[in-house]
Amino acid sequence: MAGFGGTFSTIVTSRGCPFKCTFCSEWPFWGGRWRPYDPEAVVEQLDLLVNRYGQRNIWFGDDCFNLDHDHMAAICEGILQRGIEMSWFYQGRADMLVKHQDLLPLMRRSGNRMAQIGIEAANDEQRTG
Repeated sequence: MAGFGGTFSTIVTSRGCPFKCTFCSEWPFWGGRWRPYDPEAVVEQLDLLVNRYGQRNIWFGDDCFNLDHDHMAAICEGILQRGIEMSWFYQGRADMLVKHQDLLPLMRRSGNRMAQIGIEAANDEQRTG
């Protein structure tokens, strides 16, 4: 499996975020919508970056990569089906990490090595989005 050393490439698997956190500029910029790219197209891009251009560290530059269970699962399964050996990283929400925790083993097997997790509030009463 790929390591942390070397260069990084960034791809985007979706645009926007449906949450309306008061501190964030993304939801007004994207109109409060989340628009995913086709997972097959994402995996094709990953295959090119890794196997043609030798990029083994990929940053998913989405505003909230872990928003949709099926979208994440399809990308992870595509990586494994194609045998793409890479390390990947993302930023997402803590509540989505908990909600989709069943995907953590699949994410790890497909190369997920780090997540930057946003903690929007200490409890549900303080939530802004």
